[in-house]
Amino acid sequence: RVDFKIPANIQYRVFDKKINFFEKLLAGLEEISTPYTAICSDDDFMTVNGAVKSVEFLENNKDYSVAHGDYYEFPIQKSSKDVFYWKKEQNAYFSIEDETAVGRFNGQFNNYQVTTFSAVYHTDIMKKIYTNALENTDDYIFGEVLPVLLTLVYGKMKHLDLFYFARRKDTSSAGHTLLNMYDFIVQGTFEKKFERFRECLI
Repeated sequence: RVDFKIPANIQYRVFDKKINFFEKLLAGLEEISTPYTAICSDDDFMTVNGAVKSVEFLENNKDYSVAHGDYYEFPIQKSSKDVFYWKKEQNAYFSIEDETAVGRFNGQFNNYQVTTFSAVYHTDIMKKIYTNALENTDDYIFGEVLPVLLTLVYGKMKHLDLFYFARRKDTSSAGHTLLNMYDFIVQGTFEKKFERFRECLI
């Protein structure tokens, strides 16, 4: 382990590997006193302009729970560490601004392409969402879908036309290696998982 100096406004914590991801996330959220929050993994980065503009938008539009912009990937070429390039993600990033929670839910669920994990949130909304995720899911599939849908239940989503976030694309990442819903059906665990998911949304 390398020792390094941490700025006064940053806390560095090491968690046991057995601790649930949402437990770690909520432990971090408990330390946050600012009205807005964003999550960024250690191999990704958020642009300063993207963060500032998202906060400004949320500050002026209280009926929105979340704001973000365009996402770019920077794939790693295993054959050459010198190769690097940007690739805009092809997901159809868009705003969801229906006045009703049901309308926003349907707008997201019927065209589920956009995750909101790395977006800028109202801190209190993010705490509610991930508390519910911890209590009502036990895997990374429903554990991703539930927070996204709860985000839209709590408020509108704004997509800003700007470079917001860059993330490393790697085929060994969790999103490429996780089980899919069909695996849950085969294992006989889908019904119980879905029931918890559905009840939480209701």
